[in-house]
Amino acid sequence: MNMKYNIFSLIIIVLFFTNCYDDKGNYSYHDINTIEIGKFTGSTSLAVGDTIDIKPELTFSRGVETEGLKYTWEWCGKTRPGWNKKDFYWITDTLSSGYLVLRITDPNTGVTYIQSQSYTISSEFNVDGWIVLGDKDQKSYLTFVKEHTKENEKGEDVWANIVYEDVYKLKSHSELGTLPVKLHEHFCNTRNNHDLAANIMVVQQGGQGMVDLDGLTFQKVITIDEAFANHTLPVDFKPVNTMSMKRVDLIENYDGKIFSRVKVSDDLYHSSSYLQTPVTLDGEELHAHIYLSTFKENGFATLHDFENNRLVVILDQTDIYSSTNLSKPQVMPGKPSEDIPTGWVPLDNLGDNELIHLGYYNPSLGVSQPVGFFMILKDKDGKYWTQDFIVNRDWASSNLYLSDCRRNEIDLAPYINSNSVIYTLPFEDASDYVLISKDKELYLYCRQSPKDGIKLFYTCTGNVTAINAEVWYHRRAGIGLDNGQFVILNMRDGKNLQTDEEKLIWQTPENAMNLGKIVDVRFKVGSGDNWGWN
Repeated sequence: MNMKYNIFSLIIIVLFFTNCYDDKGNYSYHDINTIEIGKFTGSTSLAVGDTIDIKPELTFSRGVETEGLKYTWEWCGKTRPGWNKKDFYWITDTLSSGYLVLRITDPNTGVTYIQSQSYTISSEFNVDGWIVLGDKDQKSYLTFVKEHTKENEKGEDVWANIVYEDVYKLKSHSELGTLPVKLHEHFCNTRNNHDLAANIMVVQQGGQGMVDLDGLTFQKVITIDEAFANHTLPVDFKPVNTMSMKRVDLIENYDGKIFSRVKVSDDLYHSSSYLQTPVTLDGEELHAHIYLSTFKENGFATLHDFENNRLVVILDQTDIYSSTNLSKPQVMPGKPSEDIPTGWVPLDNLGDNELIHLGYYNPSLGVSQPVGFFMILKDKDGKYWTQDFIVNRDWASSNLYLSDCRRNEIDLAPYINSNSVIYTLPFEDASDYVLISKDKELYLYCRQSPKDGIKLFYTCTGNVTAINAEVWYHRRAGIGLDNGQFVILNMRDGKNLQTDEEKLIWQTPENAMNLGKIVDVRFKVGSGDNWGWN
């Protein structure tokens, strides 16, 4: 009896499952048109304003696309109107990190197929770009030029930079100030926060005065009066330049007085206050001009003491966190201990020579590198001379010494006037070059081949007012003009470039965009490169 019952039950079960299989028809395992979604390609580190443009590659097991598929795109678990199409296009507008997910549902089977990719979307200003400071309508006018490329009709990447005009007012809804003078990007230790981007100090003499801006938002962090002890500015304070290092920060006043502070910690941008009393050297008030140079490895700022016509340095913390003689000013060594070039003018006493230019360069890439300087002097007879030298510092002391010194005559007089801008390019093979402006003309001089002389490089649409090339591992220079135009030039193998097409990378549209009379430009490093540390 039990045997018959079991056989009967088995027959019923087989018939039941057979009927279910028949009911599914096209839903059977072998007949389902499965979908394989290809991986999403493209950059996963983006900034607000960048686009995510995905045309997913779908492979169907039966070789033909199923009709009526339902598409849903989600960012961080949420979808939006219009995100129900096969292709996805989004101009990113949210600071966030998460997964972009595509879900494809087959209406015939109810099966959903999924593909995803993680993305990080940071500030629209946490990208490579240029900061441009202009004087427009008697106001400080700050612009950010975001470097951006796109494909042209030939499938080639071409520059299509994005310009954020008057970016401070755009983000803060107020005026930046007046009487703009200078830009300075300054850094702090990123060991506890690798997402930090350098702040931007705007040196100006009107409005709210000199102001420090957040490098990710271009919004105000602090005004300079708040950075002085007791929130009190020195008498007759009119800043024209600044230099911030790891622990020591400097401000140059219009009369050459230097105001300083020693930060308690290099983890913060403002961990102490500036003193109202100027820096002194050997008991006398120092009157000097600050010259930009890297400090991370050697730990000093370079200045020209114009009253005594000599170079001096103010010491900072070195890369090994030594605080020996921190903030101490001292005179630059005059000459190398050996291999002194004929006619060498001592740096500790330039005598009756006039300092025309002093620019820095990196003589080599890598850690623990010294810093090189290129100097142009005019002697009492009106002749111009160049002096190249490398400054090294003993990490355990304040001792400096010179090496690799060279001196050459340069026929500079025909190529300069009172408004000329001279700029030594700082990085890699481009550091061989010096750009010299005379009105609209830009000339090129190669330090490594002085006998080649000075050659015309590029003619601009307006008079050159500012030059910068702080672009690590790259070879391009940003040029500011008095007509409000900003130009980016290619400097790779500069002396061998022949046509303007080879030299011009990008420029603001002529007559369609006016950034004011440009007073300074700076490539926005943000973090790392030869400036940041951790």
